[in-house]
Amino acid sequence: MSAIDRRRPGRHRRGRHALRRSVGRRDIQGLRALAVLAVVAHHLTDWPRGGFIGVDVFFVVSGFLITGLLVRERTRTGRISFAQFYRRRVRRLMPTALLVVVATVLASVTVLSRSRAEGVAVDGLWSAAFAANWRFAAVGTDYFNSDATSPLQHYWSLAVEEQFYVVWPVVIVVATALAARRARAGGRLVLPVVIGVLTVVSFLYSLWHTQASPTYAYFSTLDRAWEFGIGALIAVTLRPAEGRSRRGSGLLGWSGLALIVASLFMIDPASAFPAPWALLPVVGTALVLAGGVSSDQRHLVPLVNPVATYVGNISYSLYLWHFPVTILLLVLMPEGGAKYVVVAAVLMTILSVWSYHAVENPIRHSTWLEPQGRGRPIDPVVRRGWALAAVFAVIGLAVVHAVDGDDAPELPAYALVSDSDRSIADQQSDQLTAALTQVSFPARLDDTDPTFAGWAERMEQEYCTDVSARNVQDCTWGDGDRLAVVYGDSFAMAWLPAVEPALTALGYRVQQLTMQQCPAWDASVTKEDGSPYPECDTFHRWALDEIEDLQPDLVLTSSAYWTVGRIVPAAGVDGATQVTTSFQNTADRIRAAGSTVVNLGSPPGSQAVATCYSRFGSAQDCVRPIQGSWQAVKVAEASVSGVVQLDTSAWFCRDDRCPGFFGATPVYTDGSHLDFGFAHELSPLVGLTLLGEGLLEAD
Repeated sequence: MSAIDRRRPGRHRRGRHALRRSVGRRDIQGLRALAVLAVVAHHLTDWPRGGFIGVDVFFVVSGFLITGLLVRERTRTGRISFAQFYRRRVRRLMPTALLVVVATVLASVTVLSRSRAEGVAVDGLWSAAFAANWRFAAVGTDYFNSDATSPLQHYWSLAVEEQFYVVWPVVIVVATALAARRARAGGRLVLPVVIGVLTVVSFLYSLWHTQASPTYAYFSTLDRAWEFGIGALIAVTLRPAEGRSRRGSGLLGWSGLALIVASLFMIDPASAFPAPWALLPVVGTALVLAGGVSSDQRHLVPLVNPVATYVGNISYSLYLWHFPVTILLLVLMPEGGAKYVVVAAVLMTILSVWSYHAVENPIRHSTWLEPQGRGRPIDPVVRRGWALAAVFAVIGLAVVHAVDGDDAPELPAYALVSDSDRSIADQQSDQLTAALTQVSFPARLDDTDPTFAGWAERMEQEYCTDVSARNVQDCTWGDGDRLAVVYGDSFAMAWLPAVEPALTALGYRVQQLTMQQCPAWDASVTKEDGSPYPECDTFHRWALDEIEDLQPDLVLTSSAYWTVGRIVPAAGVDGATQVTTSFQNTADRIRAAGSTVVNLGSPPGSQAVATCYSRFGSAQDCVRPIQGSWQAVKVAEASVSGVVQLDTSAWFCRDDRCPGFFGATPVYTDGSHLDFGFAHELSPLVGLTLLGEGLLEAD
């Protein structure tokens, strides 16, 4: 999101460098408008699919304007004042950004579960420090597919810009100093060459990193630096040319606009991003900027009309407010639809217009931080706006206190208890019925922390995650004479709290052979972020060799159903067929070792409690139908011969309806992986089912 001072159009002295004309360009405000509206539409309606490229437009514009600002100051005064530069940046960015962070955290505490609100508060600290991009990269956030999306996730781009602002003035100072030393020997080329080299290096790094680690690359400042660099190159290489025709400038502008619009529809979340696909919007933006160097682009109507100019003015506030509104309002209106879109659009517009006129613009022109009182004082209207914000904060805290004191039902944790009157299966059926008819959220559900990160940490403590020759001896439980192996990916791991107690109680040793994102099917797959995953092929070979050596009595398999979309495609063969073929290969090798193969399959999944829980919502918001992709994989796995298929869907769903929690216990951590506590309570049912199928021998 661009964070450059917006100055009113006016007369500017004609200078020898194009940078003098950039400050009053309406086409730049139009670019901001196009960029922010694309991002808002993408987040609010998922259309256009490439709307997220609006951020890349902002990056190029920032590189162009910031470089121009710094070079103009160096040319005019012979130096660059770091103190003045950062005072302007703080006045321009900090007040509105902090206001939205505080408002979002308060709203999250009011609306979300306690555990999720605490996560938003942590995100708020990183966002306030303009380091959110590294926070989201470090926790493995998938920008395009994340459960319980943080309403502050969009602050990653502000963090990237601020980190650019920290480094870039130093680069300009060093480069211009070198240029001054070589003034008589082609010194004018030093600055463009330095910027060009840095831009090329960043692009080549991003090209590699996007393939190696797409999720991390998306948030990385190093992977985005080349986009700022392209804008900077336009700023330092193009000059106003009196002989350049307005028609030629217009052609550049229209060509660039067409390229940006085309990228909205040519790029989607599956594209390799940021490199190389970000080149489309980046080059398009560069063409628009270049076209306006010698012409005011008055014929570029989509960008220079009054509406586009005003939206460009409020684009920073609109960008800040749109995502919290989009995420938090969806919690209150989980059905989505046209009504949700309209309400969200109106609310974010009101907040953006208010914060622009009451906070952003007045403070930017105020005397705040100026050592000698330069600028205008903050007027009474602004102070009244801040007073209104304080009133809203007090009201929000009062609502939080009132909601915390509500009389939500205290339901017991989910548990199956064997007794003489009712079977374990009957108890499970009764609890499923209760879960499907539950209306109010139980109070204790607010204290749960059903996140994948928490689940993985507990799994590492009590079992294993990735098993290899290095730790295989430490990933076995029980001391019975018979041996069972649990084989597969994180879905197989999620079954362990249910399988291990049941089998060890029946005299089995349980050996874990699992690897995250690596299914039991003997198929080559990519990682969830789209990068190559040769380690999975290595794991398959090692694990199957290990099974042949161990010759276990029983091998339990499970694989995430969505992995079908990650199988490396084979010509003329669809994903479901590849599941059947590759799983058959696995089963044949295991059976050749004398083992019985039992496929537990994937649980059907439901809504993650962290996503569907709301203090003002209904428990029915956490009920979801069985997904078609789950059905397709179930059929594909069932086509494999020699495998005992245990259909456990009746434990989780009825009449195509799957609840997100039983009693006060979440069923899933993230909508798909079994919650640790819930899986443990399933242990009696797993044991009795395996015994009933004649697959086990009780001691």
